Amino acid sequence: MNKLNYIINECINDFEIQGMDEFLFQDKCSSIILSHPIQFKEPEHQVKCSFDQSFEMSYKFLTSVSKEYAELLIKRRNEGAFIVDYGKNPINATSISYLSNGEPIIYIIFKDNISCSYSITHEFIHDTTLLGSEESVTRNIFCEVPSIYMEFLEDAYLEHLGHIDSHIQQRSRCNIIQSKALCMVFELNLI
Repeated sequence: MNKLNYIINECINDFEIQGMDEFLFQDKCSSIILSHPIQFKEPEHQVKCSFDQSFEMSYKFLTSVSKEYAELLIKRRNEGAFIVDYGKNPINATSISYLSNGEPIIYIIFKDNISCSYSITHEFIHDTTLLGSEESVTRNIFCEVPSIYMEFLEDAYLEHLGHIDSHIQQRSRCNIIQSKALCMVFELNLI
């Protein structure tokens, strides 16, 4: 137990956390989300998409929002920032953006449906917040806001185009938010 406390103390010192207020805010947000659980079954998508088709959907959506974002998406792909996991036993449970040796990586778990496009968009927006930034508790809380907002915009974009599965992602997003809140509660209980 002393070793765990030492590691947590080192982490708090490394992130230069001055007090527990950031953690208390995070705990309160997670508690609010978890106080009204919503259950959804895994949606059944009707349209199959390759990774390239999903990437193209994200690219076209981002082009409609900002040509600069769309160009950066292509640049990040050409730089090799995307790692696509096609396996049945992915390394990570969800798609994620992270720093590896100081380089931002966009790890996508391939699903052969529209949800892959949402993952690309979501994690790409995280990637833009990672470029040149330091990892912090506050960044971890607020970085979800622009990523989830862009997913809502992508919903509207794909619905406007008449994509048959655009409404399905809206239902699964609640499960994703609740899962993140559960992770936060678990991590805060460790501290």
